[in-house]
Amino acid sequence: MKRKKVLLLASVASMIDQFNMPNIRLLLRMGLEVHVACNFERGNTCDMRRVCKLKKALDALGVVWHQWDCPRKLWDVRSFVQAYRQLRQLIEKHPYAWMHCHSPIGGALARLVSHQKDIPVLYTAHGFHFYKGAPFHRWLLYYPVEKLLSYWTDGLITLNGEDDKLAKQRLGAGMVCRIPGVGIDVNRFRGMDRENEYSRERQIFRETYQIPQDAVMLLSVGELSRRKNHIQVVRALAGISGQNVYYLVCGQGSSRDKLLRTAKKLGIEKRVRLVGFLEQVQLAYESADIFVFPSLQEGMPAALMEAMAAGLPCVVSDIRGNRELVCKKGGGRFPAAGGAFFPNVRGKQAEQILQKCLKELILNPQHRVQCGRFNQEKIKAYDLSIVEMYMEHIYKRFNKQAGKKQKNSMCRQRENAPEVSVIMAVYNAKHLKAAVDSIRCQTYQGWELIICDDGSKDGTWEMLQGIAKADKRIRMIRHTKNRKAGAARNSCLKLARGHYIAVMDADDLSSPYRLEKQLRFLKSHPGYAFAGTGGEFFVKNSGDDGERYWFCAVPGAEDFLFSLPYVHASVMFRREALYRVRGYDASFHAVRSEDYDLLLRLCASGCQGANLEEVLYYIRRDKQQYQRRKYRYRFLEAYVKYQGFLRLGMMPKGLVFAIKPLVAGMLPWRLAAVMQKQYYKYKNGNAQKNAEGSRGGYNRDCRTELSDLGTEPSLYGERSKGVRSVSLADLSG
Repeated sequence: MKRKKVLLLASVASMIDQFNMPNIRLLLRMGLEVHVACNFERGNTCDMRRVCKLKKALDALGVVWHQWDCPRKLWDVRSFVQAYRQLRQLIEKHPYAWMHCHSPIGGALARLVSHQKDIPVLYTAHGFHFYKGAPFHRWLLYYPVEKLLSYWTDGLITLNGEDDKLAKQRLGAGMVCRIPGVGIDVNRFRGMDRENEYSRERQIFRETYQIPQDAVMLLSVGELSRRKNHIQVVRALAGISGQNVYYLVCGQGSSRDKLLRTAKKLGIEKRVRLVGFLEQVQLAYESADIFVFPSLQEGMPAALMEAMAAGLPCVVSDIRGNRELVCKKGGGRFPAAGGAFFPNVRGKQAEQILQKCLKELILNPQHRVQCGRFNQEKIKAYDLSIVEMYMEHIYKRFNKQAGKKQKNSMCRQRENAPEVSVIMAVYNAKHLKAAVDSIRCQTYQGWELIICDDGSKDGTWEMLQGIAKADKRIRMIRHTKNRKAGAARNSCLKLARGHYIAVMDADDLSSPYRLEKQLRFLKSHPGYAFAGTGGEFFVKNSGDDGERYWFCAVPGAEDFLFSLPYVHASVMFRREALYRVRGYDASFHAVRSEDYDLLLRLCASGCQGANLEEVLYYIRRDKQQYQRRKYRYRFLEAYVKYQGFLRLGMMPKGLVFAIKPLVAGMLPWRLAAVMQKQYYKYKNGNAQKNAEGSRGGYNRDCRTELSDLGTEPSLYGERSKGVRSVSLADLSG
């Protein structure tokens, strides 16, 4: 039985590493296939060495991971749109049963896409940006967005009481659950020898970072950012007299230089240590005397929970999460049962209160011990084993609900989704209406038509709007500038919902029976990845030219040498075949040859195509087509052919045919037109005479009937081994 696929998303890989590895193991134990998407390259709070270890750990567990360029800043609109497109493409490729997302921006993107694709989504809020005492602009910006997205959230997990209450009272998520933080392994920190001030590990750690053994060491753990507010501790340290108090910060981030400059300006640079990301962070906890957590905003901070498990007294900012962990005594700001609080603001008053809290604990070692013991008892309720029990219950409940929703969604999709998606790229099309009408008149009506206006300048978009109003099955996209046919068709592919993709040119016509006969063929011949038809040229009305374009039923690799053995615009593809080769090449070197390039890559990947002999497609002949074709495009066509023949292993013979476009471009256009017409006449005439021609020669004329082929090829042959896997950035253009 095929396992259900589940996708875990986060904005950065460090969030997966620090908070989600237990969740991944839990999902694997439930028998699910787990995929992870996050940004492994940028924005992480750990170093790249740790990220590489994470990748190896995921591989060892059998987890499929994907690079997702998720931004961390909301105003990075370009990256936001790119991440949205990447996620859509990933979900179109993999049929996920449900998703679990983290972080504000990653969670917003996941819920937008899941709503469009009708996939159940579970969101863990690690701390809403709007909260009691938050600045007004945060409520104004974040609350309306979260309010809207909550109606597209099937399950919402909160980490603290304040967020849980707010979610249940003000948001519209389907299921709201609270867990006691992300969970920490309490036993990892409880074995520390805190009573012995001169333990071997403590001595080595302090010697490494040049901190005297008898000094009082303040410790903070977290990203070096404005939100973590380490600069307030640096300023407070400057007001503590004496040279026997040191401040060590574990973490990396953009605020590092500012912290060093501030420490130097205040004359305490010798007492501040910024050690970067520390993998063995428990050694820092064991060596410290006081933990300081000055963050301006948190949900349920894991660093604070680790410090409490290590038996450290904690001086923390007065924010949610901190208030739940470090209990107050008698309602005062300090002292507290587990340490002390100071105001969650910037300024002299907050720094003075922080100084007072630190001095009280520095001068009273016995009070530090009492606070540490209280914290160790308090944190037992936040142990990882307890959190895993909560998460197992939530996952099983959500997996059951998601299964019901997915079943209903699949039923709706079967009823509403078209089986065939017809894609059409348009640029200043004069005969657009006739082309669209030829699709609307098909005998098979289970289609959708997706048209991309590739930056037209002649009123094509307005014409399209009028056409789309007449039929709801017609969908439109618009490029603001001309990005060429490859990019336009890729844009159509992103919106296509059908299992089969049929191509159509805006100047041509399709026979009323085209879709019906191609669909019937592909369904009855599962070994073929795509099927074209015979084509006939015309000038004004179908049949007024009479020249046919059809060479053979099943083209082989060598049939590509002299010319394209398919009428590209007549082809119907299986959707998975196009995605296997990443769609059309939208780069500059494939301009005006993207059809040749696509079919060459399909052939190289092991996909076999066929041609229906019957004329089901009519190609409009433009008298000026040879005059308009610039010579530089012939260089690009030669390059495409060279690369394609190289992939197919047809060198050096293919080199002669690769330069054919360059030679043809030197001929007068009238002579080239006559020669092409005579060539088609010759090929089709010989095809009638040589019904039993041998397969494989570039100069043979075969007319092999599809019914005479015997055993069909496999859908993807041996060449497919060399095709790389599809990335999130594929089909971009």
